[in-house]
Amino acid sequence: MANVVRDPKVHPEAVLGDFDHPDPNRPFDIGQVALVYGSRWKQRYFAKKGDDYYPLPGQWDIANRKWLPYHVADGTDWWVPFYPKSNEERPTGPTCDGCHSVNYNLATKQVTEWNVGCEKCHGPGSEHVAQPTLKNIVNPAKLDFVRGNDTCLQCHSQGRPLESPSYGKYVDWPVGYLPGQRLSDFWKLEDSRLGSQDFYYWQDGTAHKNRMQGNDFVQSVMYTARCVVSTVTRCTAAGTLPT
Repeated sequence: MANVVRDPKVHPEAVLGDFDHPDPNRPFDIGQVALVYGSRWKQRYFAKKGDDYYPLPGQWDIANRKWLPYHVADGTDWWVPFYPKSNEERPTGPTCDGCHSVNYNLATKQVTEWNVGCEKCHGPGSEHVAQPTLKNIVNPAKLDFVRGNDTCLQCHSQGRPLESPSYGKYVDWPVGYLPGQRLSDFWKLEDSRLGSQDFYYWQDGTAHKNRMQGNDFVQSVMYTARCVVSTVTRCTAAGTLPT
């Protein structure tokens, strides 16, 4: 399991930012941080208010060891116009937590566990734990190439739910999707327009934003050749791929 989201009270070693020296880009202290996110390029920090988490307005640049402001600006993600401008009024449940947890519930605001645990890719597992068989758990590598890749695309793509809002919120992840289902029944990928650059795509149609590996992959020769990218890449179409 990738431990991207961590509780600093349980894992103080996860905190990478400099909280010992004042900085105008960090108008909060470690005592306000309920969760930290990220450990490689940047680290972001989240406060808890009631049952919701909210992004704090500073992020730590790990490579350059400095604080930077953090705020999703106007004219970027599609959901921005539907929320107030303040980070303190943008809960992470609708915009982030569906992909950074297992079974985030929009109604109860609860998760089975934080981060990408087994059920995120293999579906509900209680029956499999009670009586393990190949029939009561999803193996993405055994699915057809669309459903197999959808397991990854559920979070590694930019798109919009087909039904929006959900529970009164505009959600940036495919609400209701479970591994083994068709993602297109829940989620529509952002359209690309060749020759036009926007927040999501470069002019050549490749991804401009992060979390868009899936948007690129479905346009690739490998996807056309019906490849499923998992721990072992499997292609089912006749013919060979270019080297």
